[in-house]
Amino acid sequence: MDDALDALFDALALPKETQVEQRVAKALLVDRGELGAADRRLLETGLERLTWRATIKPTAAGVAAYADEVRDYAQLVVMGARLRPDAKTDRIIEVIHRAVAQPLVLLAGDSKAAALSVGLKRRHEREAARAVLQRLTISPIVISEADPVQIAFLDSLALTRVATHDLWSLHRRWSECAEAYVAGRITGVFRLPTDEAEVESRRAGLEAYTVQAREVARVRKAAMTEKRLARRLALAGEVASAEERLGALVAQIR
Repeated sequence: MDDALDALFDALALPKETQVEQRVAKALLVDRGELGAADRRLLETGLERLTWRATIKPTAAGVAAYADEVRDYAQLVVMGARLRPDAKTDRIIEVIHRAVAQPLVLLAGDSKAAALSVGLKRRHEREAARAVLQRLTISPIVISEADPVQIAFLDSLALTRVATHDLWSLHRRWSECAEAYVAGRITGVFRLPTDEAEVESRRAGLEAYTVQAREVARVRKAAMTEKRLARRLALAGEVASAEERLGALVAQIR
């Protein structure tokens, strides 16, 4: 893998008719995202270049548009954000998703490591012409040293392999691929969900796992810094219990 960002884009296997490859000025993000001073500084220091890589429309990709009272999916946009070293990746990803009006798939990182993110959009409750970010899913990074979980994730992204009947279901399925990659990094196995019930169960499990992993880290740190022997023994028991609860959550996200 020569470039992680390009590897992610190539994995989508989009028709040539969809490709745009046009640079996006940072000023557009600032204006459309109504960014505060802190987020403007993040973009200035962390974002090297933002490129509009593709627009997925029914005429170019053979996937139907979708619209109802909640959302309007006339097209999907794919962008690439090349980041500088030490950039605050997750925050920059969120800022870009909020600033871009169209439903977006964002590939963010550099030549060595990159992540895919999917920002599902819905209509603004009071302004029907506006879209707001409903849920953001960020995949673990893709790196040059591929393993079976990463290979399976990249294989799952190809447009021709995604089970979809319109642009809304395509966007959701790519989000589920990213969630499956998150789960695969924990379990060691990449597996896509088979129905909506499984999607919801895994999503709840991943949220619970994240919370519990923070609790394990907190208790471990407390145990390492505690100097009183009796309290250290008590904390060791808390660490074991917290790790047991964390392990039990793995079954829910397989």
